[in-house]
Amino acid sequence: MDDGRSLTFSFDRSVGGSFFGLKGGQQIISRTETNAYDSIALGQMLKTIGVGDGGPNSGATFNYYPQRNYIARNVASDPGYTDIGVFGVFTHELANSVGEQYALTDPFSGYAKQNAKYGIVDPDVGAAFETCVFGGLVGLQTGRVGSARELKP
Repeated sequence: MDDGRSLTFSFDRSVGGSFFGLKGGQQIISRTETNAYDSIALGQMLKTIGVGDGGPNSGATFNYYPQRNYIARNVASDPGYTDIGVFGVFTHELANSVGEQYALTDPFSGYAKQNAKYGIVDPDVGAAFETCVFGGLVGLQTGRVGSARELKP
């Protein structure tokens, strides 16, 4: 049935996650890797495409291949990070992936304004969707919702 609903959805922090849905006959596919890159590598990779300052990042989605996104392996494997916090990162990156594939007309400026209302500096649809689902960014260390991710230095 092609009614815009998800056909499959799964996540396990040790192996990653996936999403498959349909939009007007177009497949929307997202695969989240949790073992590929650490937070330092993701931050550097994002900087090379003009996103961020190169500092550590808990997750990343790249517009040149949005069907695959990443949660930093040192985040997914760290027992000091809560399950709900890691799931928050998954939700965030899944939304970025779907947003890129959905061809949003303005994937940043409108979301930047919305996110700023909650004190969130991340301008993307992932942060906006995570805020919609959880009420803000989910802290990795405490599981509390707010404007910060709580990524360890």
